[in-house]
Amino acid sequence: MTTMTFDAERVERTDKAVALLAAPGTTRILNELLDFGPLLRHQQGSPFPEFGSRRVQYYFTSLRQRGLVEVQLVDDLPAFVASEAAVDLGDVYDALNSWAKAHLPHTAELPYVARVHETLMLLGEPFTVPILAALANGPVCSEIVELLIRPCVHSVTARAAVAEHLPRLATRGLIDRADQDLDTITLTEAGRALLTPLAAIDSWGAEHAHIPVGEQRRAVIPAMAHAILPSPARQWRTR
Repeated sequence: MTTMTFDAERVERTDKAVALLAAPGTTRILNELLDFGPLLRHQQGSPFPEFGSRRVQYYFTSLRQRGLVEVQLVDDLPAFVASEAAVDLGDVYDALNSWAKAHLPHTAELPYVARVHETLMLLGEPFTVPILAALANGPVCSEIVELLIRPCVHSVTARAAVAEHLPRLATRGLIDRADQDLDTITLTEAGRALLTPLAAIDSWGAEHAHIPVGEQRRAVIPAMAHAILPSPARQWRTR
């Protein structure tokens, strides 16, 4: 994304991939399978006491439907395993983790999986991906941002999306609107750095275009690392 001209189709695909990866339970469960390998089906709830059995079942069903988790026989017993597409998320997760370590100081003591999830939650806020992509090639005015993201907004006007969400992105420290007179908007250092994990998600989405993605836009909600923290009994990476 850092070197491309604005491509609405590509941006929308990346935005939907972000929504897919930011879905509840996804980061937590996939990292469990990637770190520890197959999980016997009858033991699916044991590593996730924070979710509850019904929610765990729902998450695994959803992940299987989206092609991120498969069921295979392990010692003649059915077990959940990460699919090839999920395994390929390793570089994506590492990029998300690196950005959080550099730009989200409050995540310093959190496990790897929590930092990844926090970054995904930030990217998953409405219109964050299209606006960042619109600014990827340098400072522009708000009217240009509106023009670029227009094909990526559906339920609201581009002007309304920009008016509502530029202040939020400034509060998040991702954009700078210091020159109000010229209406010039530019990415901050953190915003520019966030293009790296976005590019990784873009590449992953292009390589795994068969993975179904949702159409629903996300509501703006705060990141909730506590909701996906691993059980204390598990020895998680703190990379």
